[in-house]
Amino acid sequence: MTSAISSDDTIDAMLNELPSSLWQQAMKHLQESGVAVVELNAKNQNSNIGQRLKEIHQKAFDTARQAMDQVLTLNDDPLNVVLIQDDTDSAHATGFHTVGGMSSRYNAHREGFVFSDNGALNGRVLTPNNAANNNQDIADFVEIFHQAQRSMFQSLHGIADHVLQAMESAMELPSQWFQQQLGPTQTSSQWHMKRYTMQQQRQTQDRRNIGAETTESGQAILLPMHTDPSLISVVIHDWSCVEQQPTSSQRQISNNLMGLQVFDIQNSQWNDLYYDASSNSSVLATVFVGSVLSHITDRTWPAAKHRVVATSPSLSSRMAATLFVRPKLSALLPMPLPSPTLTPIITANRRKSPITFGTWLQRVAKNYESTKKKQKTTITSTGDQVSHKMENPTAKINGSDVVMPALVAHNQDEPQNVGDQEEDPFAAFGSDDDDSNDDNDADMDEGNGKNNFQDNPFDAFGSDDEDEDDCRNELTTSSVLVAKSLLDAANQKLAAKAIETASGDQEGSSSEKQKQQLDLSYLQPLRLTTWPAPLYQGPILLVSALSVGGGRGYVASQPIPSGTLVLVEETMIEWSDEQLGKKLGMVSVRHLLEHSNAQRLVLDFETFHPTKEDMDAALASNENDLDEATMEQIIKMIKLVEAEYKPVEESESSELMPNAEDVNSSERKNQDQDDVINTLVTLAQERGIQSSDGSVLTRIDIVRLLLALRYNGLESGVYRHVAMLNHDDYPNCAKFMPDDRISYSEVRTTRPIAVGEPLTISYLPRIMCHASRRRHLWEQHRFDIGVNHLKGQRYKMELVGNSLPPSPLFQGGKDDSSTRRVERATEELETMQKEVAADIQEGGVGDANNTFETAKALELSSLELYTQAVEELLQNSDHILLIPILSLHVDSCACVLQDPSLKNAVRMGVLARQTLSIHRLLPLQKALLGPDHFELARTYLDFANAISELLSRSAKHLYELRLPSLDTFSSWSSVESHSRKEHSRIKALYPYDASQLLLQTKT
Repeated sequence: MTSAISSDDTIDAMLNELPSSLWQQAMKHLQESGVAVVELNAKNQNSNIGQRLKEIHQKAFDTARQAMDQVLTLNDDPLNVVLIQDDTDSAHATGFHTVGGMSSRYNAHREGFVFSDNGALNGRVLTPNNAANNNQDIADFVEIFHQAQRSMFQSLHGIADHVLQAMESAMELPSQWFQQQLGPTQTSSQWHMKRYTMQQQRQTQDRRNIGAETTESGQAILLPMHTDPSLISVVIHDWSCVEQQPTSSQRQISNNLMGLQVFDIQNSQWNDLYYDASSNSSVLATVFVGSVLSHITDRTWPAAKHRVVATSPSLSSRMAATLFVRPKLSALLPMPLPSPTLTPIITANRRKSPITFGTWLQRVAKNYESTKKKQKTTITSTGDQVSHKMENPTAKINGSDVVMPALVAHNQDEPQNVGDQEEDPFAAFGSDDDDSNDDNDADMDEGNGKNNFQDNPFDAFGSDDEDEDDCRNELTTSSVLVAKSLLDAANQKLAAKAIETASGDQEGSSSEKQKQQLDLSYLQPLRLTTWPAPLYQGPILLVSALSVGGGRGYVASQPIPSGTLVLVEETMIEWSDEQLGKKLGMVSVRHLLEHSNAQRLVLDFETFHPTKEDMDAALASNENDLDEATMEQIIKMIKLVEAEYKPVEESESSELMPNAEDVNSSERKNQDQDDVINTLVTLAQERGIQSSDGSVLTRIDIVRLLLALRYNGLESGVYRHVAMLNHDDYPNCAKFMPDDRISYSEVRTTRPIAVGEPLTISYLPRIMCHASRRRHLWEQHRFDIGVNHLKGQRYKMELVGNSLPPSPLFQGGKDDSSTRRVERATEELETMQKEVAADIQEGGVGDANNTFETAKALELSSLELYTQAVEELLQNSDHILLIPILSLHVDSCACVLQDPSLKNAVRMGVLARQTLSIHRLLPLQKALLGPDHFELARTYLDFANAISELLSRSAKHLYELRLPSLDTFSSWSSVESHSRKEHSRIKALYPYDASQLLLQTKT
């Protein structure tokens, strides 16, 4: 058996090595024209990323071509390919189709494989029978084929993910917004591996001819004009067929991307998608903006109309892999998406209530069928030529009929004007075009001379706007302008009536909008009836069908701005003094069982993850109640905990827990080598604590309680409802700990949250590097965050030098990595700084001079640590661990500045260094926390105060910092003013309103 083609991590790692400027450039082209060609190769001459990706892609193309040849040439297909029938729902099909498959004109010259939804990543389209499987060659080929196709999909999806990340940055959206709000797209997208052929097309079941289309210059059209019904699409071509051509033909075929053409609406002409593909080590990916993204951005990101024409008669085996990145069916499509860059552009009357992508598909299909029924064309067919007789179309405008003049058929030698004749796939929503009425576009298309056997717009995901470029029947530009002028005149006359009608329906439409906005029933609300309600709950909903965490969690039931109080709750149990400062262990289970409310706590913990129901199902191997992955994880967790708490003589030889000596060894020694778990079972029996079914607690119940504490425990204790908030390394909420004044904990949003978006917090006690986060979350909460979420800027913030450090979950011995050394040094200095700050706050307990001398030493030490981290240990001026270091330096400066005996020259120097650190700190905090996080308010205030004092006492210290564009009094004054405004803005987002809201809740 041949080894795997390439691991997912390898492909991700290669794509992550590509420069960010590459994705930024692609994003700019997509915003301007809807299409971009990306050269997937690092500029470093020593890099072979392009060649390695090319080899991965070529393996997929070669095995696909081999499979197609075998399927089509052998009467007895040993591969037993999954065939896609003509009546299959092509939007969700997985399998193989021949030329003309699914009765689609988009497949008139194409054949190949389609992978949809969950089958996009792991679809099995070759299913040999037992006899064939016994043939080792066939069995090996089937596995190699599927591995190669999986690698191709991972490459396509990885490219798309990087492009979407660049778009998120340009639109000022939270990182991973598309995946979190509309995805995961790995299991909702569709991709094709198809080749083009010039063979005679077949007749479909309804006897119509689906091929024989040519351009105005006589070129054969292999794929008619369309836009992709997706967020974005990614195309990768097989260049091996080009390399087989004569040298004189290779460059021309390559440069126009083998016949791929894009329509230029502004100049009403087709253009070859040109690219200089002279580099053999390059891999070219063509990216298109799809109609879904175009819709939710109000067409500020234009969907590109494109087609494929035959470039060379000898090029008979053009093959391409195409990914259509689609939202999941239940994803809400906001109009517009919550981007600050779109808010000023899109006026209120153009915004729509969000609907699901599934509803979007249904409406587009319904609109298409409605339009098709209304067509008034008479069709006569003679061979391959189709002639049309058109009636005078009538356009309905706000209830009135306007007769339009007959529209003259376009001469096939004149340039096409398809841009003006686009059939709007979103007409079901109402018009998104300020210059036209909803019904105008549809009825104008009736006179467009289109065939009344138009294909379903989702056939093999070819198109969703059937503006096919039949050059014999296009409309002239002048005719369209005449028609539109008449329609505009009619609309002006009826404007008053339209306003009256709209105002009469305003209340109802608003109610409907609110209803759609709050319809989250598809997320399956979760009702834990035995739990007491939180002290306060904002506009959030507890659901049980999430794709994150354990599948349960809170989502926003309406748009929630930053700083909103969403949850107030008291702890159900706090940690014992014996547990503090140690890894969470059985001492906390004992504390729980000894609690005065132990029986109620035990019952509540049955619904915590892992639930008692899931644990029982896993142990009973009940596959009907539990999926295999969850069952395997639970069983593994049980074994690990039992290995931790075996009596010492048994655990010494255990191989299940390599670091057993580090885990609660003192706990076991205190039990005189007795079984800790059995001791707690006895304690529960003595106290009469039972499960909800009336049974006594068992060893497994004790293990489950420990797992539940580890999964759900936070620094201040365990909460019921707060525990339902899932973890995110980049959360949209923050939990505030109780203090001496209040006994409850608050949860507030730190970023704007869209309807249906999960609410997340960080389970981490401090800012950590990725390796430390991964290990902490595994040890404390028993889940692995992996590495796939590290994209774009977040990936760069974790690099040491130019690579991502390894992050094993289990490491024998001491972790002496450079990142861990930086973390330990920072933690030690932070402890010292807090002690100094406490001494100063208390009035300089002890020797005041020594206190301030220590503060000065800390200020210089933290600055030295920063320099050493950037230049030696981390070699990355944007590393995430620089945030706590710079914050430490800013706080140390604040301590020094409180010294009343500080000389003016020294004070100015400290302020200048503090200013420089804040200047470096702010962009890192924004990248990690978002622009509305409360931590930034204090940073902005410190920045403004330092600048203000330097401007009034020694402005030259600011000029000597030599920061870009900050070399005048005016420029620094502007920065100070902006910082104060930002401080005030952010502070206003977080009012002290908890007490008032709690009082309102009680009354």
